[in-house]
Amino acid sequence: MSNPILHQHVATLVTEDYRTADVFRRYGMDFCCGGKKPLAEVCEKKGIDPNEVVKELEHVMVQPAAGMPRFRDWSAELLIDYIKQNHHTYVRSAIPRIAQWINKVAQRHGHDRPENIEIAKLFEELAGAMMTHLEKEENEQFPLVEAVLEKHKNNEAPDEKQREDLKRLHRELESEHEHAGDTMAKIAELSNQFTPPEWACPTYQLAYKELQDFEQDLHQHVHLENNLLFPKATQLISN
Repeated sequence: MSNPILHQHVATLVTEDYRTADVFRRYGMDFCCGGKKPLAEVCEKKGIDPNEVVKELEHVMVQPAAGMPRFRDWSAELLIDYIKQNHHTYVRSAIPRIAQWINKVAQRHGHDRPENIEIAKLFEELAGAMMTHLEKEENEQFPLVEAVLEKHKNNEAPDEKQREDLKRLHRELESEHEHAGDTMAKIAELSNQFTPPEWACPTYQLAYKELQDFEQDLHQHVHLENNLLFPKATQLISN
């Protein structure tokens, strides 16, 4: 009989225990936008031994979880606050810093490493899209979720406009998440999974390390919204 873990969606496994995200990262498995697929299916598609993945997941799951946030138990209000204070703050501070480093690398090494010119271009496009995305979340989606939550606390139902606006925003934001994830995946591929050449100067190494950190932050950011916050908000307007 196959292990039940193989039949669970990748996103569900990460939602239940965020420590499993590191395992999926090592295997290049998407647990954010593309995470709503059974683990067995993802392993088959990638040509990965599912038993090895399950073994690593089980090892992680049995470890004490002291200090690890139990995101799945958090309220929508707490998730919103965490996303703004941690992920939004990080993105706004990291974008100009990363852009500076990767543009220097592209200028200095683009002639012999042309992939860096493409990486700089992709990151510039991603940066613009991310800044617009954050504004939409902070000015439209988050306030709307908070308004619906307030009505729920007062035993009031959201009106039809609130329901439709929230559904629309979820569709739009999930689409933007997918585009951001695809762009970072292209950057990861072009950079050989953020691995600079052996002769890389400190700026080159720093640029790739910062890009890798940005991708990891993006994965958690998207996971918290797609797999936790959005379903909680959808449940409120479905009652």
